[in-house]
Amino acid sequence: MPKHYDNVPHKHSFFEVCYVLEGQGTYIDDGRPYPVKENIIFLSRPGVLHHIKSDTGLFLLYVGFELVESESTEKWTTLIEEAKRCSEGVIDVKEDGTAPFIWKSL
Repeated sequence: MPKHYDNVPHKHSFFEVCYVLEGQGTYIDDGRPYPVKENIIFLSRPGVLHHIKSDTGLFLLYVGFELVESESTEKWTTLIEEAKRCSEGVIDVKEDGTAPFIWKSL
């Protein structure tokens, strides 16, 4: 999404991971604001109200996913349950690191 400005508060049944390729804005997760800019990754958890605001626009890459429990190991089920309880879902990554390289290759 090359020109993402604002969206309304919403939630969904799956995880959503966003990578900020360009721009600046604010990600609001469960009422808590986080400044976002280039090379920030943020995670929206299932059932948690969130939204994005940007005056200048953000270039976002994103992916949504959910676990298919019937086809997953207990280890993955536990890992996903822990991720649902994670309170820090915003990460600033190094521009020359692995994560930005993977996102940009998409």
